[in-house]
Amino acid sequence: MPTSRALRPPPLGKLRGPRLRRVFERERPFADLDAGAAAPGCWIAGPPGMGKTTLVATYLQAAARPCIWLQLDAGDADPATFVHFLLAAVALEVPRPGRQGPPPSSDNLRDFTAYLRRLFRRLAALLEPPWALVLDNAQELGAQAAVHAALAAVLAELPERARVFFISREPPPPACARALAGQQLALVDERQLRFSAQDT
Repeated sequence: MPTSRALRPPPLGKLRGPRLRRVFERERPFADLDAGAAAPGCWIAGPPGMGKTTLVATYLQAAARPCIWLQLDAGDADPATFVHFLLAAVALEVPRPGRQGPPPSSDNLRDFTAYLRRLFRRLAALLEPPWALVLDNAQELGAQAAVHAALAAVLAELPERARVFFISREPPPPACARALAGQQLALVDERQLRFSAQDT
């Protein structure tokens, strides 16, 4: 008789990282990611085709770091939708996902930053460091999304050896300015992503 685990539906593509096949570890960009490890957040920005997603996936695989992956789209700019899929992604890593707490009420969403802080405190108690949360296609949220400001504020709540990676075609939005200035958010840009002669 199949177990309850076997009966669980496979995770949505939205909740999974890329399937890595023939890829190469890139020592120089890996060193850049390591150099920013003191910051709980890392924003990787560059145009399409620069290998941003593959870079983060191979970096985390090489480090054998447990990873929660969320592919963002425009609908995730809505705070309730963002939290719904974030909790679904976390549930793939947390043995008893009900311990994350209930989804946000309308009262919670009036102060979304405070709610997200409380949520990340609960997650920090459930997840054993080191771990990473990857938010892929962050540009899909739009520069003015309230989710950006809440996530920037949450970086200070992360335990040591936990990191949030933002993968985006755009630079960090204005809501992240304070996190950048306070060294809560490191930046890896197009210049660092390009293949150099040494890389090739």
